[in-house]
Amino acid sequence: MKLAVLGPGCWGLTLAWLLTNNFDEVIVWGREQDLYEDLIKNNHCSKPLEIQLSDKVQITSNLSEAIKNADIILLVVATSGIRPVCEQLKTVGIKDSQILVNASKGIELPSLMRMSEVIKDVLPKQNLAILSGPTLAKEVLMGKPTAACVASEDLETAQKVQQACTVAGKFRLYTNKDVIGVELGGSLKNVIAIASGFAHAMDLGDNCMGTLLTRGMAEIVRVSVRLGANPSTLYGLSGMGDLIAT
Repeated sequence: MKLAVLGPGCWGLTLAWLLTNNFDEVIVWGREQDLYEDLIKNNHCSKPLEIQLSDKVQITSNLSEAIKNADIILLVVATSGIRPVCEQLKTVGIKDSQILVNASKGIELPSLMRMSEVIKDVLPKQNLAILSGPTLAKEVLMGKPTAACVASEDLETAQKVQQACTVAGKFRLYTNKDVIGVELGGSLKNVIAIASGFAHAMDLGDNCMGTLLTRGMAEIVRVSVRLGANPSTLYGLSGMGDLIAT
C-alpha cells in the first residue's frame, strides 16, 4: 500500500513518521517554497519539533507523483490552503476511488464551511474521511499513546483508514459516521482552549478552569447540534478529548 502525505508541516511529518511501517511506500508532498534543504537531503526537520523520517520516506514537490497509485492520501495543510490544494488535486487527476483523509482542523473564512464541505465543493465525488482527536504532535513523537476519530459518511471508508493507520500501542483509531460532529468538535474547541490559556495565565485557579471547560463544552455542543451533529460525538475524542488536550 502507498501513503501520500500532503503538507510537510509538523503534524504532516509526524503522521509520516508514525505510519511509515504501516505502508510499503510513503511520500510527503509540499510546495517548493515549503521544502527546505535539511528535509530534502536528510529527511530531517528540526523546528518546531525534531523529526527524523526513515530513508524509506520520499520527499517531493511533484503533486502528480505524490498521489499516483496512493491508496490513502492524508491532507495536512493549513485550512486556508485546503481549497487551493484540492483544486490542484483536481487538475492532476486524483481518482474518486482514492481515499482522501483530511487531518486539518478549522473553518473556512469567510464562507464558514467545514473542511469536508470545502473538499466536496471542489471534489464532489471524492472518497473522503476526516481524522480528528487529541493528537499533540510532540507526545506522538515521544511514543506516548493516543486515539483519534476517523469519520466518513461511508463507514467502509472509515474502517479502511482505521485498519491501515492504527499503530498498536500508539495510535488507536475509532470509526464514526458523524462527520459534522467530528469536524466541529475539532474546530470549535480552539475557542475554549484559548480562553483556558488566558485563565491559566491570569492564575484564576482550577475552579475557574473546571467551570470554563465544562460550560464551554456545553456551548460547543449546542452550536454543533444546531448544525446537525450528534451530541454524543462532542463528548468523545473529537470534542471533549481534543479540548482537554489542547
